[in-house]
Amino acid sequence: MQKDESPITGHKPLNAAQIGDMNMVKHLGKECRDLIAYLEQGNLDYDQRWIDVARTQMQLGLMALTRAVAKNDFF
Repeated sequence: MQKDESPITGHKPLNAAQIGDMNMVKHLGKECRDLIAYLEQGNLDYDQRWIDVARTQMQLGLMALTRAVAKNDFF
């Protein structure tokens, strides 16, 4: 049974479809994290600066997707 109000101010309760979508975003985040960890292995000679840029941009993208699904009512 779903409550009418979320216990967290500014967050609305999610329906089953939204929860599934949110879980897909979270799963993608774990895959991105694992890819970055692999690319950062010491035996590979990749440009760390660009890996860091990719990490930040992926985090921003995943945060945006999370907010798109949750539709928070705050800034």
